[in-house]
Amino acid sequence: MPPEAKKNEESMPGVDRTALLLSSLGNKTTKIIFEHLKDNDIKRLLNAMSSLEKAPIGTVKLVLEDFYYELSEEEALIFAQT
Repeated sequence: MPPEAKKNEESMPGVDRTALLLSSLGNKTTKIIFEHLKDNDIKRLLNAMSSLEKAPIGTVKLVLEDFYYELSEEEALIFAQT
């Protein structure tokens, strides 16, 4: 991974990383995720998604790898049943 990609990903605010992740996951997955969020959070994410510029593939890969890592850490996640 190029060092500049890691630096870009680390300096991105969380909402921008989330917007990049959701853009990468596609419309169907994003819709499912939005069904579980509050309106204010959806508006913030949509705003961030609309202002996203093209990201280097290295940055996208790092965001996806971070997401996968967080998913694989079972003890760090608590799922509420609805």
